Formats: sequence, structure tokens, C-alpha cells
Amino acid sequence: MLDWYNKFVIKFIIILIIVAFTIKFLTKVISFYTYDMNIKKVKRSGILSLIVIVINAAIIIVYVLFTKKYPRYNCGFTLTLVYFFQLLLILAVAILTKEGISSLGITKNNAFKSIVVGGLSGVIFCVAYKNIAIVGSDINIISTTSLYIFIMNAMVGFVEEVIYRGYLQTRLTCWIGTVKGLLITSVLFGLIHIPKYLIWQKVNFDKLLISCLIITVSGTIFGYMRIKTKNIIACSILHTVIDWAQVVMQAVG
Repeated sequence: MLDWYNKFVIKFIIILIIVAFTIKFLTKVISFYTYDMNIKKVKRSGILSLIVIVINAAIIIVYVLFTKKYPRYNCGFTLTLVYFFQLLLILAVAILTKEGISSLGITKNNAFKSIVVGGLSGVIFCVAYKNIAIVGSDINIISTTSLYIFIMNAMVGFVEEVIYRGYLQTRLTCWIGTVKGLLITSVLFGLIHIPKYLIWQKVNFDKLLISCLIITVSGTIFGYMRIKTKNIIACSILHTVIDWAQVVMQAVG
């Protein structure tokens, strides 16, 4: 018999499927402008992107280990500094390779349409999460605490989308193809969360595997949005909403 956690996981996957079909529908009825990603030397850029991701992974591992030893530094300020440094690294590489920040999906092209797709899919997620999942929280959704959580999640969501969908996925898809690039990026996105779960949350192997699977599936959805909308606006919005909703509507048994 399934315990409450396994039931929650199944329901969460159902929610992701609902969101995925919503995105599929929206990106089918809404047309998006296509533009050149400016990735000229695709193999070199692809290999370089993997190297940069390894460096970013090392930064995260060092941060997680450091904050485990010194818990007082595990706070919003230090986390912001870490993500800011990661963002600067990606921006620097894009500029130095003369690929430009537009190659990261940071562009005004399709901006409004992407906001619509990201916003609607985010609303669908929240509604489904509230009504399908077993949820409950002491946090008032309309409060300064909720706003702070949203801002932090927005920062994390945006930076992670720049790194994985804007930088890595764009270069891998140009190098080895759309499907392979999307899947490899999504798997790496799932794996990068392992140190946090093992060191911070100390989850067992089963929950670690399930969590990585869910993050990989979520990453695939974000990646699909990046491919269809040609920027990272929509996937950043949905990423933010998913992370925020899971905090303000915490799963309970």
C-alpha cells in the first residue's frame, strides 16, 4: 500500500502532465518569431558549455558543503551571491565567445507571448496543485513572507533557466540535435540537485531517485518551453511558480 509521499509523487506527476498538455496547446495556437541563436562553432560551444556546467556544479557542491559545516551562512543573502556569481560566469562566457546574451534566451523577442504561456501554465499548476495534491501551509499567500519566498524563487528560477535552458540546452541542441540536447540538459538538471538532497535534506535513496526524476521531468518541460518560445521568459515564470507553490502550499501527510 502506498504511503502519503508516494501518493503525493503520483499526483505531482499528474499535475506536470496536465501542465505539459497546457503548454503543448498554448504553443500550438500561439505563433512565435524565430531568430538566429548566433551559435557559429557548435561543437566548440557544446563542449565548452559542458565544462562550464561542471564548474557551476562544483560551485554548488562547495556551497552546500560549506553551509553544512557553517549553517549560519545558509541564508538568502549567501545563496543570492552564489547564484549571482554563476550568472556572471555564464554572461561572461557568452560575451567572450561573441555569442551574445540573446543566445541565452535573454531577449525581448516573443516576450509578451511568452509571459502569457508562462503565466497561464503557472496558474494551471497552482490550481491543480491546490486541488489534486495533499497540501497545507501556515504561510499566508498574500503576505510579506510569501512575497520574499517568491522573490527568492524568481531569482533561483531565472538563473537556473539562464544556465540550463538558455546556455547549456541551446548549445547542445545546436551541436547534437534537439531531442538529445533537451534530454541531456534535463538529466544534468536533475543530477545537479543531488548534493542538496543528500547533504542538506539527507533523504534516503528512494526519495533521492524520485526527486531527481521529478526534477528531470520538470526540466524537460522547461526545455520544451525554451524551444517553442525561443527565450527563457516562459520557463522562468513556470519554474518560479512551481518552486514558490511548493513552499507556500507545503505537502503534508
